[in-house]
Amino acid sequence: MSFLIESHPIAVAPLREWLASPDCGGFVFFEGRVRNHHRGRNVTGLRYEAYLELAQKEGRRLVDEVARKYGVRAAAIHAVGDLQPGDLAVWVGAASSHRDQAFAACRDLIDSIKSRVPIWKHETYTSGQGQWIEGCSCPPETNLATPTSMPTTLPLEDTFTDIIAKAQSGLGLNDETLAARAGASLPEISNLKNGVVDQVTLHKVATALGLGADALLALAQSRYNPSPIEVPEGLAHFNSVFDGMTVNSFLVWDAATKDAALFDTGSDGQPMLDFARKHGLKVKHIFITHIHTDHIFDLDRLVEKTGAHAWVCGKEPLAGAESFSLGRIFPLGSLMVGTRPGSGHAAGGVTYFIQGLAKPVAVVGDSLFAGSMGRALVSYADALRHNREQVLTLPDATIICPGHGPLTTVGEQKYANPFFAF
Repeated sequence: MSFLIESHPIAVAPLREWLASPDCGGFVFFEGRVRNHHRGRNVTGLRYEAYLELAQKEGRRLVDEVARKYGVRAAAIHAVGDLQPGDLAVWVGAASSHRDQAFAACRDLIDSIKSRVPIWKHETYTSGQGQWIEGCSCPPETNLATPTSMPTTLPLEDTFTDIIAKAQSGLGLNDETLAARAGASLPEISNLKNGVVDQVTLHKVATALGLGADALLALAQSRYNPSPIEVPEGLAHFNSVFDGMTVNSFLVWDAATKDAALFDTGSDGQPMLDFARKHGLKVKHIFITHIHTDHIFDLDRLVEKTGAHAWVCGKEPLAGAESFSLGRIFPLGSLMVGTRPGSGHAAGGVTYFIQGLAKPVAVVGDSLFAGSMGRALVSYADALRHNREQVLTLPDATIICPGHGPLTTVGEQKYANPFFAF
């Protein structure tokens, strides 16, 4: 109920009733309506489109973050479909004991929805022309893949509570042991793990778990979002849904020879095939970062359609793929694709380091995320060590292409990732 996406017209009354509470003295709401002009042009109508499953997930996450941050009840609803000037496009509400928190929460929530939720706006003008002019990511017609601009505003893979859980599990600590190490009470530990942001307890727990407290607090207070990334020609990003989560895959190519490689498959590799065909690319290789199902689900079909060689680390043999030893370098036209250890999350995890584009690129699978890293299913120590030694030693400008969540850079993760920022 806290965040809804509905076809126009949207129904606000149920959300207003849901927010109503006898202990709330301040109720603030914002209405965003379609205006009839934009930058000197007359607007005759617009259309909102959304990546529905992802938008609902990120919207609920934002509402929950704002509610915890300001201690309020919060809700929002956004329209999709065709709208006319004057129509209600978005409604945001917050209720609290006092008006100050409600005002602040309402402003924070609408700003976050506009910047982080994958909803796009296409305006039409009196001239008959139209354009995509707003949205947290690229417009839907790009299929989340473009050689010049990456969708940096996919939601972060992990919340601060996820990070605490991963570190606690990796160190093999139960709550009692963690509380003793941190000098905190069990109720304080429980509240923090349930999303209650108490800065004193958070700093104690971060220290006990070997996490960067400032970076963890920035995540807890929703102050960290990856910076926008301008990517070079020769790199495209694709995102598909697998078992209720989204997974990334990538296409890299040499602009001169058109030789190309796919990195992981996601649940549906067809958009990559379509992109390669449209741009005249010749897919020579399919590189797998690790053999978890969401990363190899469409491998057989991609091999069949492209005739490409599939490659996997020899520590994780896979039927239909050829094994290689870490350290091997694959030429791709004038590009070089190096292979580095990335185990910890998976036994045969690989980081592919690509040189020859305008910026270096590291396809890391689930070894590292923006603001987090993959759960250490094999070795927590190895996961930390390989990220420090094999990824974070790369040039700061290196674009990190993770298996889930938004893209980032090496330089950013040195200060923004609680596992490595101290």
